[in-house]
Amino acid sequence: MEVVLVRIDNRLIHGQVSTMWVGNHKVDRLIVANDAAAKNPVEKSVLKMAKPRTIKSLDILTVAEAAKLILSDKSKDRAMVVTRVPQDIRGLLDAGVPMTEVYVGNMHGGPGKEQLDQCVAVDEEEKALLTEFARQGITLISQMTPSSPRTELNKKLLG
Repeated sequence: MEVVLVRIDNRLIHGQVSTMWVGNHKVDRLIVANDAAAKNPVEKSVLKMAKPRTIKSLDILTVAEAAKLILSDKSKDRAMVVTRVPQDIRGLLDAGVPMTEVYVGNMHGGPGKEQLDQCVAVDEEEKALLTEFARQGITLISQMTPSSPRTELNKKLLG
C-alpha cells in the first residue's frame, strides 16, 4: 500500500476527513492508529459508522498493529493514516514506518496547552515530540481542510 497522507487529529474520523481529505488525496483505505480507539468497542463502532462510502477498507488498530500492517501490506491501496496524538506518530516512527510529512489537524486546547496555530494546541510533551519530528526532517503542516491555508509548523517549533 502507498501511504498518501498522515494526519494527527483528536477527532480521528469526522466530516472533514470523510469528505475532504479522503477525496482530495484519492484515498481508498483508512488506517486509524491509536491504542485507546483500537481497544474501545464503542469508539470502534462509531468510527466505522463515520467511514466514507468511498473507502473500501477501514482498519482501527493499535499503533504497533498499524505499523506492522503499513510495513507489510503489498496492495495497491492509497491509504490515509490518522492518529489522535503525536505519541502515536512516535510509535509508528519507532517501528520503522517512514514519514516525510505529517498534517497536524485538530489538537484541542485546554489548561497547560500552548496554542501553536488556530487549531493546534500542545502540552509540553506534545510540543517536544513535534519538535523532535521537525528536527528529524519531517515537515509538519497545520491545515484544517485541503482548501484552507497551509501553515508549516517547523519554523514555529525550531525557531
